[in-house]
Amino acid sequence: MPRFNDNDPSSRLSKSADAKKALLNRFKTATVNDGAADERRAARLAVSQERDKRTAARAEAAKLEKERQLAAQEAKRLEDERLALEKAEEDARLRRAEADAEVQRLADQKAARDARYAARKARR
Repeated sequence: MPRFNDNDPSSRLSKSADAKKALLNRFKTATVNDGAADERRAARLAVSQERDKRTAARAEAAKLEKERQLAAQEAKRLEDERLALEKAEEDARLRRAEADAEVQRLADQKAARDARYAARKARR
């Protein structure tokens, strides 16, 4: 490894301070208001504003899509409820019809039994 001839700590400190000053001066001259910097700043601002507009538009579109999906889900839920209610009504109607048929069958059986009983009694 090569050795530097800067063995004196004060010279190293002064070189470090000079480097920091040079960096600071370079930064200060870069931030001076010149036309090119203003143009770059304006261009960055315009790009940033356009990006913000696109982001807001995407957020609005996402919000509208979510609302549309919620409305579709609600419509599907209502349709499912309506279909379930119609099915329940149809099932109840069928059960009533079956119960009425059973009552009629039992009434017919009773009438036939009563007729047989009456015929047997008439024969005696």
